[in-house]
Amino acid sequence: MSSGDPGAVTLSFVIPARNEAVMIAATIASIHRHAADWHHEVIVVDDASGDDTAALAREAGAVVVAGTGAGIGANRNAGAALAGGRVLVFLDADVELTAAWQARMPAVCVALAQTPHLITGSHCDIPDRAGWLERYWFAAFARERGSRHVGSGHMVINTAFFRELGGFDPSLETGEDYELCARARRQGATVINDIALRVVHKGFPRGLAAFIRREAWHGRGDFRSWHALIHSRVAVLTVVFLVAHLAGLAALLAGWTGGVLAAMAVVAAVLVASSLRKYAGQPLRVLAVNALIFYCYYLGRGLAALRRLDPRGARHARMAQGVRG
Repeated sequence: MSSGDPGAVTLSFVIPARNEAVMIAATIASIHRHAADWHHEVIVVDDASGDDTAALAREAGAVVVAGTGAGIGANRNAGAALAGGRVLVFLDADVELTAAWQARMPAVCVALAQTPHLITGSHCDIPDRAGWLERYWFAAFARERGSRHVGSGHMVINTAFFRELGGFDPSLETGEDYELCARARRQGATVINDIALRVVHKGFPRGLAAFIRREAWHGRGDFRSWHALIHSRVAVLTVVFLVAHLAGLAALLAGWTGGVLAAMAVVAAVLVASSLRKYAGQPLRVLAVNALIFYCYYLGRGLAALRRLDPRGARHARMAQGVRG
């Protein structure tokens, strides 16, 4: 990899996709526009789309390969296995590059050349015309400097290091990016959320119902086993959230006002503590609104937990693995 000449650096963009006809062409166009200084390729792993995702991706200049049907991590691995570039850039199908990304990428290539065991990228930023939920919940997260992981919605890593790690864990339904970063850190790797490497996510939920569904999906990985549960702060707090609600309901049915108030206090403590931790340093208004949004967050995660308790739901989740990106 030539750190001084970005034109000599080959980037391989790997995009898993299923039914992304609305977004895929714009995503690929943003790559060709903002990665024009590099020799690059775009690999779209199409997981049995029922729309024109594959055709539109080809028309936009991507190489399209069939997905594995075994999950999002396995699809990312399949694309990476075909990559000819020295640097892998994993993107979601609804994430677009920006001019800021283009300006920052030469320095990132230098860092990757100097530190081969580096995972970088960034949390996805919100669009310029964002809704209230995006502005309050997602905007601050995109600028979080102290993150211990980078999402696979926009992850940048040396191809050799990715293959040395063995890629993403294909058995995981969600959370494959977090697990990869944790595994890499145990091997001495550095993980950096580079907020200057800005990308924009066009698929953030704009309403609470969609937000709850999103968290019900993302929460599945935390409840796949007892080991995963006890090692996830979010999963533990979700259990506390659920138990407090059940205790409050029992107290209400029993006519015990004190028990209801105690349960409400526990729920409020979880919401406030979560907002303070995640959005430390933000204005009071942001903290207050996000404490309320956290109720929907834990509700979604709670639905994921309850789904795991239902054998029919667990079987359905295994059958549907890889359907969502």
